[in-house]
Amino acid sequence: MKKTVFIVLINLGFFYQLFSQKIDTTRILITLDKIEYNGKEKVKVEIINNSNDTLYVYDYILYQNLLMQEFNNGKWLYRDICLLYNGIEYIRKFIPKEKINYNWDQMAWIENKIDTMDFVNSGKYRFQFNFWTSNEFFNPSINESYHEYRPYFLCYSKEFLIK
Repeated sequence: MKKTVFIVLINLGFFYQLFSQKIDTTRILITLDKIEYNGKEKVKVEIINNSNDTLYVYDYILYQNLLMQEFNNGKWLYRDICLLYNGIEYIRKFIPKEKINYNWDQMAWIENKIDTMDFVNSGKYRFQFNFWTSNEFFNPSINESYHEYRPYFLCYSKEFLIK
């Protein structure tokens, strides 16, 4: 009985910590240089940590931090824009007021085709940015050693169009 109560308390403490964060995800800004692009035109993305907190992100920006979503048939669907990487995932600090810049060339992986990228179709898109706070990243009550399974926050860019 004591063991069960202890486990329940640990889980309640974890969920309290997760949902009572003081991080304001609206203070992570994802800005684009414009809201309409021609096909094959570079999309300039800037991500700014406007919070007063040090956050944690993948060092390789396109592995997991920045994801693409396409609006299709009334739903936001993920499109894989991740470039190939060497398989090593480094986590780094994203300090207050720091900026991360990225130029997206409108290329995405083609579903069901091995090692093939192509330009995305015209349509409505948005970026999603994932990050951790120190509470999630260094929380010893989370039994996962692999950071990808730790809870994270996310925020979105404004929607933009590709003609």
